[in-house]
Amino acid sequence: MPTMAPGIELATRLQPFLIRLGDIIVVIVFVLAVLIAIASVAYVLGREWRWWRQVEEAPRPAQPQRE
Repeated sequence: MPTMAPGIELATRLQPFLIRLGDIIVVIVFVLAVLIAIASVAYVLGREWRWWRQVEEAPRPAQPQRE
């Protein structure tokens, strides 16, 4: 006669798989958070650099043409 109920036996067998699955999900969420942070910083710095270049590359006044 089995000593455990069928549901408990199934849960016991699935436990290592579920723990590994949870670890994988945590790693994926962490990697996505890092990627989002890097993309956000790159976006903000890209906007700042574009603003800086626009200030530095201000259009020069046109010189009069010589005939």
